[in-house]
Order: sequence, then C-alpha cells, then structure tokens
Amino acid sequence: MKTRYFLMRLLPVLTGLSLLILSSGCNVNGTIDVGDGNGDNRYTASDPINLRVGVAGHTGLEVNNINGPVEVYGVNGIDEIEITGERIVRSDSQHDADEHLNSLQVSLRDAGSMIIVETEQPSSSDGREYEVRYKIRIPDNWDVTVNLTNGIVTVESISGNVEADVTNGNVNVTDVVGSVSVDLTNGNADLRDINGNVEVDLTNGIIFTQMNWTTNRQCKLSTTNGGIELRVPETASADFTASVSNGEISLTGLTLHDLVSSPRSVHGRLGNGEGRIELKTVNGSILAVGY
Repeated sequence: MKTRYFLMRLLPVLTGLSLLILSSGCNVNGTIDVGDGNGDNRYTASDPINLRVGVAGHTGLEVNNINGPVEVYGVNGIDEIEITGERIVRSDSQHDADEHLNSLQVSLRDAGSMIIVETEQPSSSDGREYEVRYKIRIPDNWDVTVNLTNGIVTVESISGNVEADVTNGNVNVTDVVGSVSVDLTNGNADLRDINGNVEVDLTNGIIFTQMNWTTNRQCKLSTTNGGIELRVPETASADFTASVSNGEISLTGLTLHDLVSSPRSVHGRLGNGEGRIELKTVNGSILAVGY
C-alpha cells in the first residue's frame, strides 16, 4: 500500500599505553602536484603510517583529525589495533614540504578505556597544506568516536556505538549494532544496516538512513537544507512525525494509524507505536519507505 502526502514545494533542495608520537622517518617521498595550469604547482612530502597497539584493557577508539579521510573497520577477534595511512605536507617548494613533514605528527594516548589517535600539526599553516589519512582496524565490539574538520568518515562492522562530528565532508556508516550519532555541518550522511538508535543533525546536505528496526527504537533525523530518506521494515512500530517548511512528505510501504496531517507535517502511528521516528527539514523533501 502506498500513501503520499504532498506539501507545497516553494524552494529547491540545497543540497596502560604511554604517549607515542609518530614523526617523519628517513623514508620521505617527494612529488610535484601539477596545478591548474596557471603555475600553481605544489610539492608534496609524505610518509606512511604503520602502528600496532594492544587492545587489552580498552573498549573504544577516538580519532581526532583535521584534514583527511578517516576509515575505521571492525574486525572480530583481533588482539591489537592496526593504524595505517599517510602523513602529507604540500608546499611551494620540495625543500619546504620535506622540512615541515616532521611538524605533522600522529599521537596515541591512553584515556582509560579509550585509545585516542590524534593529529598534531602547527596552528598556522603559512600556506602549506597538512593532511593525515587514517585507515584503522579495531575489535568489532568497540565504541568509535571520530572528530574531523575536513574529510570523509567511513565506519563499518561495529557492534558498539558510533559517534561522528564533522564540519565539511561526508559520513558513511554501515553495519552497526549499537547506536549511531552524527553531527555534520556540510556534507551528506549515509547510514545503512543500523540496528541501534540513530540521531543525525545536519545543516547542509542529504540524509539517507536504513535501519533494521527492532522493538522500541529511536530515530531522529534533522537537516536544514537537504532531503531525508528513511528506510525501515514495514513491520516497524513507532510514533511517527515528519515536518518540512518547503518541500513534500511521502510515505511508501508504510501505514500510518491515527493520522493527523497539516500542510507541512504528518503525524501518526506505525504498528503499536512502541518506538519513535522524528524527521525534520526546512528546505527539502522527506521520503519514508517500508521494506
């Protein structure tokens, strides 16, 4: 059964571990980035990251990065976390890039049950570009927290909870048993195969979320400029609310009981109404799909 509620479309959618610091080694790779053809060439110095840390006594990972992608993958049964990736400095000369690679560091520290991986770089770039790319494998039952200024966050196969706070970039989370929380300013959030509660707060971008809805789950998705698509089992039970300022609300494969609707909102009950779904956008449309 397919039910649609159309609203006025007024605006377009806008879319025990001690401190360890990894500094530059003797293996420094230098390359030239060909610019845009206007003489804006950049010279690059880079060095690989390859760290191993025992997992005993820890249950979570926190990654704090400024520029560069962060990938975290859960693996069953491993006894150490594996941190690989690359440190990169770009500058106007090869000498300057090589010289300042040493000022871009990765630190590891113990914070009780958490292992914290953190990028350390100068507060002033002086025209240089600093980037650290992380790919991290951890026990799949750990919690994960990622704080990133510019870049893409990818988290997969985690049975703990996941939190991501990103300023500019996309957030991709797949196969999580625990809860997922995303705070994103500019970018898209793509969440799939989520078993726990979900909360996404986004300013400019699109939210896609697919949940394996079980009893008494909570889902709160909010964006200012962008659309929302939520997919839940057609048997999902929840109090359902959706609201827009400029856009439309559509439901497919879901039946709302005790329906109350207005030009800009829809409220009703899915199943017995045991959980809660709250969807909200200002400029954009909302689609809720039962599968």
